[in-house]
Amino acid sequence: MKKRMITTVFLSFFLYSGCDPNSCTASESGQYKCEENSLLQCKYESTSDSGTAEYEWTEHENCLTKCPPSIGVAGCGGVSGQEICTCDVNAEECNNVNLYRCNGSVIERCNQVYVDSKNNYKYAWLPEKKCSTAFASSDIVESGTCPPDQFPEEEYDYGSWFEPFCVPIIKKEFRGKWRRIDYEDTAYFGTRGVTINNDGIKVTSISKIDENMIKLKYYDDYDKEVSLNFVRNSITDASIKLVVKKFSGNILKSPGMEGVGGIDVAVENANDSGYSKKETTDENGNAEINDMTSGEYDISVGETKFRQDINDFLNAGIFTLNGSSYIYKISLDNPGKEYFSQKRNNEEEGNIYDIRIMVNNIGFADATAATVSCKTSDNSIILNAEDYILGTIEPGKNKSYDISIETIPFDNVDGFSNKLFNDVKLELTIKDVSGNEWEDIVFIRVFKKEIPIYVFSKDISNPFILISPHREIIDTSSKYEIYVPYRTDSKYKLVAQSMSANKETVYSISVGSWDNEKWESDKESFTDVSNYEPNEMESQAKTIKIGQQITSYLHKGDLDFWIIDMSE
Repeated sequence: MKKRMITTVFLSFFLYSGCDPNSCTASESGQYKCEENSLLQCKYESTSDSGTAEYEWTEHENCLTKCPPSIGVAGCGGVSGQEICTCDVNAEECNNVNLYRCNGSVIERCNQVYVDSKNNYKYAWLPEKKCSTAFASSDIVESGTCPPDQFPEEEYDYGSWFEPFCVPIIKKEFRGKWRRIDYEDTAYFGTRGVTINNDGIKVTSISKIDENMIKLKYYDDYDKEVSLNFVRNSITDASIKLVVKKFSGNILKSPGMEGVGGIDVAVENANDSGYSKKETTDENGNAEINDMTSGEYDISVGETKFRQDINDFLNAGIFTLNGSSYIYKISLDNPGKEYFSQKRNNEEEGNIYDIRIMVNNIGFADATAATVSCKTSDNSIILNAEDYILGTIEPGKNKSYDISIETIPFDNVDGFSNKLFNDVKLELTIKDVSGNEWEDIVFIRVFKKEIPIYVFSKDISNPFILISPHREIIDTSSKYEIYVPYRTDSKYKLVAQSMSANKETVYSISVGSWDNEKWESDKESFTDVSNYEPNEMESQAKTIKIGQQITSYLHKGDLDFWIIDMSE
């Protein structure tokens, strides 16, 4: 976002004085001398009765006023008659007046400072803005901090037309992704401020509407202050578990793998470099990290790092330690893909899905001529997977491995009839050219079935937002029939909205089935505009059950929140 350049610059030199009442001569007029930390100048004062011009040493500047202790030690000196105020700079030096940097919670600017009697100039980092007090503590905000940058806490150049600004530190319970209620803009609230569509913004205030909706005021790209509502698009209780193993024995002799304890496992949010958590593996190599804000994370184990989406609960499988050599790590190409045990309209048949698995080399050397295979002991699917030659995988790169599965309806699997979902474990084995074997696992979640949610409005351009149990947002403005996993253990949320007068409309929502005749009648004859009100925030949401079809009305600026309850 474009920002205004700060025009205030420190004076290129400092002149200070003290006052000496003694007279001086006309030949000394305009000259300077020092008296402790004051700079005196010989100036004309008056003309005597006899017509003689009188001159006096007059205070010109106090050297202490523009060389405070935060900058350096003030002084006065120089060539006789040419004395000036000096500043023995003790602040950290820099070399470009266009630079700003973070120093803790303070924004510092590189300022030009006059330092000696020979007109030598230096640059020093001096405080520009104290961010810790820029934002008052509230339900959402802890305090203020220095603005984010690609290299936090380092010097960075805003250029000649940027103005640095302080940003709020968001409390944990409100960190994560948020979605603009009336538009597809995604905001991220974190420890280093707020971004919208990955761009930093200048926030003026944040206020809580309820636990899952906030009002954000900020300056847009046109330097205009706007006030918009955002709905929560993430959770704060996500978790991850993994196991750390290492090769035992001589790696060149098919050593096998064993769990290793005492290894630090760290996770850092890819959208918020100030948010990280750490755990240490137990004696068997297991580690679990809880109470995380959902999102994309860099997982660090030993010297290796791997990026994964953690949207709810993630079993990240096995991380293997292998020194400075190659290290294999398995992941899913599409970890958010949904799988179902039965077809939508035929409960006697399952579904066939193609799955792409990624084999990553997160180590430091080429992984040469490996073969990958896949198996599972889960009897709710039929696995179709052949051994595959990966070839060489260079460090930081990957190769794909394609398999397929056929799901079996849960009602046809012993002990599965009452299950809502099943996490299928796929076991991967990699054999390299030296005969070593590597193990890893990935999980796919198979839901029992899909269920439709129907959303119709008289004005089809009205935006609707469907929110999954783990706060994933599904836009429904262009959809009339949305299929989602059948969940009786948790609730979906739906938001209907009309942000302008020309978007006022009658609309209808149904779960599981749709009565079109009712809709056609309601669309023309509905008049109960106060039906189900008030429900303009999630804490006031009204409930819709399976088989129920409601009709309601959106007026200008209206928000209607609904809970989709699939329990019987």
